[in-house]
Amino acid sequence: MKNKEYDIQSLPIKILSVFGGILASLAFLAFLLVTDFYESGTSMLVVGIICIAGAIWLNKMYDKIILDTLSVSFFIIGFLLIDVGHNYLEIGDNTINIIFFLIALGSLFVVQNYILSFISVLIIGGSLLALIISNRSYNLIHVYVSAFALIMAYWFLKKQK
Repeated sequence: MKNKEYDIQSLPIKILSVFGGILASLAFLAFLLVTDFYESGTSMLVVGIICIAGAIWLNKMYDKIILDTLSVSFFIIGFLLIDVGHNYLEIGDNTINIIFFLIALGSLFVVQNYILSFISVLIIGGSLLALIISNRSYNLIHVYVSAFALIMAYWFLKKQK
């Protein structure tokens, strides 16, 4: 079932809501910077997980364009905070790439929003590529590109039905 609110909204309203979400995200990150929140790796991990969970919850509960923009912003902020937090706690790069892969894969199956699905696909691809590069298995890049292209073609063709 398609939401009629997306059909009614004009393109400038959608663009303004996306830029508003980006500005709100930057204001939130500036607030965290001013409060010296970036000094604690554990708190950044916890807030990052809360942001990702909140983004998925917002996406599942509400179907308004401004809340979709907010959920996308929280989703990206969550991954950024987890990434910065793992640098402070000195968690290995392979571990964080596997965690990003699993979180993005799980959210891909849960969310129905095309923007969050697209971001999840980008994070899945990026974490797999980062695993290949960090382990210096450069010969696997060819397998990665072909397999990822086939899987994504199947996924998006199936998702349309």
